[in-house]
Amino acid sequence: MKLQGDKALSFCRKPDPRYRIGFIYSDDPGVAVDAARDLAASWSKLEDDNIDDIRLQEEDVKRDPALLGDAVTARPLFGGRQLVRVSLGNDGLAKTLSEFLKAVDEQGLPIENYLLITAGDLGAKSKVKAALESSSHVITLFMRADTEGKLGEIVGEFLKSQNIPIAPEALEAFIEELPGDRRLANSEMEKLALYALDLGRPIDLHDIEIVCATERKLGADDAADAALAGNVKHAINATDRFLEAGGSAVSALRTLHFRLLRVLDALAGERFLRPRVSDAEKPVFNKMLKAWNPARVSRALTMLYAAEKTCKQGGAPAEAALKMVIDSISRRAV
Repeated sequence: MKLQGDKALSFCRKPDPRYRIGFIYSDDPGVAVDAARDLAASWSKLEDDNIDDIRLQEEDVKRDPALLGDAVTARPLFGGRQLVRVSLGNDGLAKTLSEFLKAVDEQGLPIENYLLITAGDLGAKSKVKAALESSSHVITLFMRADTEGKLGEIVGEFLKSQNIPIAPEALEAFIEELPGDRRLANSEMEKLALYALDLGRPIDLHDIEIVCATERKLGADDAADAALAGNVKHAINATDRFLEAGGSAVSALRTLHFRLLRVLDALAGERFLRPRVSDAEKPVFNKMLKAWNPARVSRALTMLYAAEKTCKQGGAPAEAALKMVIDSISRRAV
């Protein structure tokens, strides 16, 4: 079965228990990621206990197709169910998924755990998409990229959940400033929430001007790109400029986070990268792709999560944590 739009969103929040295999895709990969988070949380509520989360790398399943079937059909030793996640960048798993679904549909292969597959825009002729959509055991959810109106709803719900008051004109200005990529928009919303912490008054237009000042001018993008390209000196200098100009260490970590995700998307064969790689950026970006692989990106993301947690919990000074991460990544010490 295939759902899209509001019906797809409703399924993520209240899933039909008959389906344990979900396929979520979108023109905006960030929208698919958010929908997958909601569906995973809803599936967890269907079980007595929290379900264990297992992530299979696309390249690992390519090397050993049996990994997928084993993960989905084997019940955990101590009971309960698992959530198996696979993120697709292209049609590389078309044969593996087709054979797996044929075993499920025609041979009665038992689905003991949940399987959640996410992807960006795979294209109209995608063999993976065709295989998943044709299976009677798969719920396919197409999530449309955000319109300005939808972004407004998302921002409003987020600010309400954080108990953050905002003037109507400030809210309108903030929505206009948001990028068209959900992952980047989420980052901007979290940055606004950090800014509003202990502000003691509603956010106004002046606050939005401060929060939405482009990080490129402060050097966060420059620092992230230099670090990923292995230019140690440039990365450190750009980080210093960013901090001296009043930039937030957490914001710089987020910028590096999204730059890493873009590299990961490119390594997976994603055709439409967010943000787009300009012609001027291509030489440096191609250098990044030669130096990074999915396993190394995964380790770097783990390092970023730990550094951001340290910053928020008041551990080591935020600036020091940022510089350690920049230095480690630019020296490939991950």
